[in-house]
Amino acid sequence: MFITLILRSISRYRDIAISKDAVLLLGLFCALPGQSSEYPWQPSSKETLEQRLPLPAGCTRQAAEKGSYTAWLRGLPMKETNAKVLLFDGQPARRQDAAAAIIDIDVGKRDLQQCADAAIRLRAEFLFASPQKAKTSFQFTNGFTCDWKRWSQGQRPTLKSQDFVWQAQGKADASHDNFRRYLDFVFAYAGTLSLSRDLKAVKDPASIRSGDVLVQGGSPGHAITVVDTARGADGKVLFLLAQSYMPAQSIHLLKNLNEPALGAWFRFAADGSLKTPDWNFTSADLKRFE
Repeated sequence: MFITLILRSISRYRDIAISKDAVLLLGLFCALPGQSSEYPWQPSSKETLEQRLPLPAGCTRQAAEKGSYTAWLRGLPMKETNAKVLLFDGQPARRQDAAAAIIDIDVGKRDLQQCADAAIRLRAEFLFASPQKAKTSFQFTNGFTCDWKRWSQGQRPTLKSQDFVWQAQGKADASHDNFRRYLDFVFAYAGTLSLSRDLKAVKDPASIRSGDVLVQGGSPGHAITVVDTARGADGKVLFLLAQSYMPAQSIHLLKNLNEPALGAWFRFAADGSLKTPDWNFTSADLKRFE
């Protein structure tokens, strides 16, 4: 509210010079906890993914442009080091040994934000925080396209004759709270089947990059998001993986239990296989939002 009043005052008196100190003070208020425009779900932590998870010896992180999905993922806030993976109802998940770190982002209060939904959540939150907000759109398993633009204008997908149609049902609301309601609706009707169908296949696994998704569509299927990449001295690419699971639970980065020396970093085997604590993939499962 205080920031809003300042901005209104500035808009009324545009010809008045604003001192550097005043601009700095305004910037400090904008940076207060809970005011992040990049991570608007109000995380409590200031430690980032990049700070929490060091590189293996001899590796370097791949370059990331400012404002890119890669840079946004590296800046994700992390929960404290002793935090547990929690289910949507607040209870500890059955398995804790596979989590290397936990992203400080809400799970929701319903059993919705599972594996494919975690990949959708991260991608959607990045778009919401970027100039690309209008591109936020996901397909349901039945092929219906649910976009944030229409939802924010007050329209809602409504079932008619076994299919969805858009209907005006409310007021325009572009807030993040409404965005979370939009995402919960997407989670209910999208999944690994729609992700595996709609994402673009990555033909060369050596070109893997942050934001890519390892996905096998099915009931059940599984999906894991690549949240960072690095290159070793041998030129091979290593990557960090984040997932939710069933039931819906904290989005967490995985430990490499098959190669403990790598910590939380993974790599494809020579035959393209990849073993994670809960699922086995191959490089043919690697896909990309765009």
